[in-house]
Amino acid sequence: MSQPDKMQFTEYVKKINQTWLDGNIDELYNYFSNDVVFASPFTQKYLRGKELCIRSYKDFITQSSVKKFETSNYKVDTFEDVAILTYKYYISYIMDGETHKESNFEVMVFKQFNEDWLVIWRSHMKK
Repeated sequence: MSQPDKMQFTEYVKKINQTWLDGNIDELYNYFSNDVVFASPFTQKYLRGKELCIRSYKDFITQSSVKKFETSNYKVDTFEDVAILTYKYYISYIMDGETHKESNFEVMVFKQFNEDWLVIWRSHMKK
């Protein structure tokens, strides 16, 4: 993406989600900056750096079985070389024999590095 296009960011996030859902974890390296931060306000835990953040996807898909994942209500704001995307998600998955269901909002912040837009921040918000 060379020019910030709001629809492109929505498609970009859909591709990121489909990539981890399909188990193609190594492809995620193409989407995140080296200094990306994943923030979890629920646990007040931060993961810093591409390796740790991508490992969190790998850990999740190896420890759980996703039954349903849906997204909606995309909103994108762009400011020069930064884009902030929020969307609602619903996920149902089985982990350790228990079914879990979550419905919250996710925030992804992108920054432009040359011609590439990479995720620099990912967080969740309760509805």
